[in-house]
Amino acid sequence: PSKFVLVTDILDTFGNHVYDRVLRKAVLLPPGEGAPRLLPDSFTVDMLGEESTSICMNWLDAVARIAELVPRIYLEAATLPCRRLVGRGEYEAALMRLTAMVRGI
Repeated sequence: PSKFVLVTDILDTFGNHVYDRVLRKAVLLPPGEGAPRLLPDSFTVDMLGEESTSICMNWLDAVARIAELVPRIYLEAATLPCRRLVGRGEYEAALMRLTAMVRGI
């Protein structure tokens, strides 16, 4: 049980690092202003730049390529907040995919 807690803590930290990295790459370029700003807390997917969306998709594609089911489920769950950065409806689709994968255990 203690190893499981350590592993899930590491996976949670990994998911947070990926999410934070993508948010740091995403900057808001307001029209008429020359200096970029960080995104507000209540940002929408439309505010994200192409580079940050591309980085996020690269991480999610790398997780999707994991062949073994159980590690992929854990990593999909850890990177679930990143689905908010990809597009509308992605979060719900990822949850449905996770529930389908859990049935395969």
